[in-house]
Amino acid sequence: MRLRMVLTTVLTFVAALGLVSPATAYTGNNYTGFFEINQSNELVHWDKSSGSYQSQLIGPEWQDTKLIAALSTDQVVQVRNDNTLWDWKVDHTDNDRWKGYFVGGGWSDVRAITGLGSNNFLALTTDGVLKEYFSALGNHVYTQPRTASGFAGLDKIAGRGSGAFIGIDFSGNAASYGWGSGTWSATAGLGPNWGNVRLVAGISDFRFAVVRTDGVFVEWNQASVLGPWIGTPIGGGWANTRLLG
Repeated sequence: MRLRMVLTTVLTFVAALGLVSPATAYTGNNYTGFFEINQSNELVHWDKSSGSYQSQLIGPEWQDTKLIAALSTDQVVQVRNDNTLWDWKVDHTDNDRWKGYFVGGGWSDVRAITGLGSNNFLALTTDGVLKEYFSALGNHVYTQPRTASGFAGLDKIAGRGSGAFIGIDFSGNAASYGWGSGTWSATAGLGPNWGNVRLVAGISDFRFAVVRTDGVFVEWNQASVLGPWIGTPIGGGWANTRLLG
């Protein structure tokens, strides 16, 4: 499916609403944050560049959002409740306003999305197809360079950068996946007992975060390429979180 930009809307969020300042692209291990939509339907950016997570309000009225995924600190893709896809970016030439670009409809069969990099994300359909989308020119026109079926058992996905993601299946098992030989394959297991994960978001090649069913936020880090994943509980109070991306 080739998606075309049809319409542009502009959110006139000013600095008083907490706009994200000049962005750092999601490249390698440089991206340090994620986005949240809370039960008040506010979009919030969380960043750990200063050593601890700090929140910044992007804006209200995100109640029509079904799925979100961060592609960088200044780009979010959104699947709305009407099953349309929107590409949101910060316009640094227009007072750092967030602008939403209508990409296309027909997203009713998508149940999870995650960012892989700027203008690059992965979608998981209800029948277990993984579809990667990429906009070569960054103009909201997306193509599918990679598509693979046979992943109906996957429940949640979290991007690790280009060509890799963390997957949690319906049985509560987690693994890291990579692209090779024309499909996505598990490259390393993270073990069982992930059934208490309610929400997940990729942050970088070596970091992702989860919100557990008990409302605790946990950050997971891999010390090296072949090293184990270590979880660090950051704190409770995340039961109010509706979506992560």
